[in-house]
Amino acid sequence: MKFTQIHSFPHHWGINAKIFRGFHLHWAVRSPNTRHVSCCRPGHMHSRRLKLLRAFALAQLVIVLGCAVSVWWCTKTEAGLRFTAARIEHLVSDNIPGSLTVQGIDSFEWNRIRAHGIRILHQDGRVLLLAQNAEITPDWAAALHARLGFRDAAVDGGFVVLSMDPDNRLSLEAAVNSPARPGEPSDPNGGLHYALRSMHVQHLTVALKFSDTFDYRIRHVEGFVGVLRIDTPGVQVVLERIHGEVEQEIAGMNVALTKLDGWLHGKERQVMHLEAKVHLAQSQLATRVDYYDRASDKLKIHVDRSEGVQAIAVTLLAKALASFSKDLTIDG
Repeated sequence: MKFTQIHSFPHHWGINAKIFRGFHLHWAVRSPNTRHVSCCRPGHMHSRRLKLLRAFALAQLVIVLGCAVSVWWCTKTEAGLRFTAARIEHLVSDNIPGSLTVQGIDSFEWNRIRAHGIRILHQDGRVLLLAQNAEITPDWAAALHARLGFRDAAVDGGFVVLSMDPDNRLSLEAAVNSPARPGEPSDPNGGLHYALRSMHVQHLTVALKFSDTFDYRIRHVEGFVGVLRIDTPGVQVVLERIHGEVEQEIAGMNVALTKLDGWLHGKERQVMHLEAKVHLAQSQLATRVDYYDRASDKLKIHVDRSEGVQAIAVTLLAKALASFSKDLTIDG
């Protein structure tokens, strides 16, 4: 066995370098003051790496377990559900001019959330939407894009107010769209974006107030409602297969909506388009209603079909009233 003596180090150190026929190099460094030989072998380096890897894996495990415990606490305990409801309130309210309140979350699963007492408030304090009991399928993909959304929902009880603010904006739009900072113009595409799709509603009251001549409340409403703001500056409200009873009598007759479809768009020239089939006593009335953001002729009602004496009488009465208003036009 051959070895090479290295002479370039100080003479008071003894250094041997043994070369084992091209395998590995072994350095032994020995101090004259001690008989101990300290070695740095590849096996020791491998052991150190293993210890570091084990420590890293343990730290990751602790983090994962901590997250799991936190999620369990937030979604499965009464105190955690209160904390989650408060965080949702703050997250949404901090990004809209109005505010959101959640009275309580009853259960929280990844594919289903049950809550009650959900309210959206206008900045002046008016409650524009109340969902007494709601069951929601969340859209987590929308959440990853910083949007509030769900795939579908069921709402039992409550009300929604569709009205206009003095600045000719939908009240709901004014409550949930991006706030303007003092001294700065509002960002039409800023603020909270949301996709509240396919809400099946029942036992709901809908208040429609667009002018002094168009102010109605519809009770026992059932159907589908969507409230969206994804790639538009204003809110979009979609109504599908809505039916219910109109609270006010018209010409002394009870009125029922047998079918109502349409939409409302904020920050658009045409704010509303509704197509309705109305039951008046023993008569049927089919009509279209359009509302525009302009100085005159804001509300246009087109009667597509009138069947029965009562429907014809109401149509004639409405036309007579419209002749005294600059905001209302009725044809058909």
